[in-house]
Amino acid sequence: MKFIQNYNVRWHDTNANREITPSAILTLMQETTNKHIQTMYPNLEYIRDVLHQAFILSKVYMRFYEPAYAYDDITVETWTGIESRGFTFYRSFCVKKGDLIIADALTVWCLLDVESKRLLPITKFENNFIDEESLKLDMPRKIKFPLDAPLEYVGTKKIVYSDIDYNLHMNNTHYPNMIVDYLPSPETHLVKELMLSFLQGALYNEELSVHRTYDNGVFYFKTLNSDNKTCLESFVKTEPRFDTIK
Repeated sequence: MKFIQNYNVRWHDTNANREITPSAILTLMQETTNKHIQTMYPNLEYIRDVLHQAFILSKVYMRFYEPAYAYDDITVETWTGIESRGFTFYRSFCVKKGDLIIADALTVWCLLDVESKRLLPITKFENNFIDEESLKLDMPRKIKFPLDAPLEYVGTKKIVYSDIDYNLHMNNTHYPNMIVDYLPSPETHLVKELMLSFLQGALYNEELSVHRTYDNGVFYFKTLNSDNKTCLESFVKTEPRFDTIK
């Protein structure tokens, strides 16, 4: 069953064109997820503080169709997928401005035992969600980097106090901001698709090296921690923008 929340786009959630950013959209999606879980039993506090469990975002694939501007009213719909099984939870999202779909997303989550750091099967999560069929999005199982376009170092991201969540990891919603910082200007390019694949959490005070390559309209990213382990793999599809700043 779909769970729906209404929002008004804040000025500070928009870019140079006053369009809501991918990070802001992901934030509203995750906030809607949290509110959905809060309506159920067990709620987020019980899951974390009593069961010592946490939901970890494994993958997110987002598509963007139309912009929303500062102070637009939008709705975010979310629902859990009947395809969830084993250690994998599917959750879909649809973002609308009126009747117009402006973005959607398919996400994959895992349930973690916080104390042992082991993944738990979905049978360990007792809930009364009414699952529906997930969005049929062409989300790759694994990001395939182009072989003839090697990755190049483009910058460093230190995980600071303002980045972390209650797991002391960089919050999921901050990753799109980190990635788009290495894209062409929003004045010249539109983000149309974005995928994040999380392989390892980025911890407080850690420094990530950001590596990028480009092939056929797609920017590919990989971040490495100080142990040279991959934390994130990502791709972003853009298209040229021909309008001027509004």
